[in-house]
Formats: sequence, C-alpha cells, structure tokens
Amino acid sequence: MQSEGLAKLIEEMIDLKIRQHAGTGASTVKLPREVAMVLAATKYEDQKRLQQIRMDLARLMDEKEV
Repeated sequence: MQSEGLAKLIEEMIDLKIRQHAGTGASTVKLPREVAMVLAATKYEDQKRLQQIRMDLARLMDEKEV
C-alpha cells in the first residue's frame, strides 16, 4: 500500500507542478481583479499542498529505510 500511496503523491505533485508552470503565463496578461485574486489563492494553496506532499514523501521514504 505504501508504494501505491507514494505513486499517488508523486502523480499529484506532477499535476501541481504542471499547473504551476502553466500559470506562469497568466502573469503577463492583464486579468480582472477577481480572476487575479482567485489565481493567487489557488497558487498559494498549491504551494501549501506541494509542501505537504514533500513532507509526506520524505516520511514514506524514511519508513522504507527502517
């Protein structure tokens, strides 16, 4: 089960990184204030989730070593 969980975390991390990369182009376009606020909130939540995934991956890998 840990291997499956590890794979799912990696997949989620890849999805978030792709979304993050795709969102970099939005900064060059003038967006309505509401849209910019939603994008900023989404970016913040994605960053928090990426940080959580990193911690979960490190914990899973540490458990594998034991």
